[in-house]
Amino acid sequence: MQIASAPFAIFVDAFSFVISAVSLVMIRTHEPARPPREIATHIRQEIAEGLRIALRHAILFPLAVRSILGHVFGAFYGVLYSIYLLQELHLDPFLLGIVISAGGVGSLVGSLFASRAVNALGIGPTIIWMAIGASIVGILTPLAQGPVAIATLMVFLPQLIGDGLQTIEGVGEISLVQGLIPDRVLGRVNATLEVVSHGVGYPAGALVAAFIAELIGVRGAIAIGWAGMAASILFLVVSPLPRVRTAASWRAQESTPTPAA
Repeated sequence: MQIASAPFAIFVDAFSFVISAVSLVMIRTHEPARPPREIATHIRQEIAEGLRIALRHAILFPLAVRSILGHVFGAFYGVLYSIYLLQELHLDPFLLGIVISAGGVGSLVGSLFASRAVNALGIGPTIIWMAIGASIVGILTPLAQGPVAIATLMVFLPQLIGDGLQTIEGVGEISLVQGLIPDRVLGRVNATLEVVSHGVGYPAGALVAAFIAELIGVRGAIAIGWAGMAASILFLVVSPLPRVRTAASWRAQESTPTPAA
């Protein structure tokens, strides 16, 4: 079933950005004034400082590696997902829209439960368990097959449940980074992570995904994307992150001097 044409769908999508912009303009929260800089620094120095902090921090480094790998292998889904559903699983445009919109619903629900999960499990365990849960349900995507109804369900559930869990993971990760990194350098650290993940990792992953899909097919490339994202969780598991209940407790632990032997 197809209600409208593709150009109309693009128009609706563009209009949603207008609504988003208006919503941002209507925010009335007053931010504290930024303190004046004592010393002017060059942009290269700020980038280097952001990289240095990310590479040396016991918690931030594994989070950064996970984020970079997640964007590299997540790009496999970004460039191949619609092709996979339409050509491999034979969903029509209407079912494709239903499946993808389920991710938005899942993310909305996940955002409502993020604080509860963090309070119950601790911020570090929440990030890890949500990533593991999303990975487990996500395996249904490369395994999807059979009649259209079954195949649709197998990709619908990872969108609905997996995106919800990933939203909780993302909220926890952002909150942890903001709690661990001083405000003075938080912007530099965030900018560094964004450039490396979105600016480098995602485009590189998209190119590799297209090449692999040509070699082994779209389903195989989707499977590799899932496996790569799942494997990236190991960097979190072997880090100190499982022991982090709150950002404040970790900062206190870092500031506590180690007793002499």
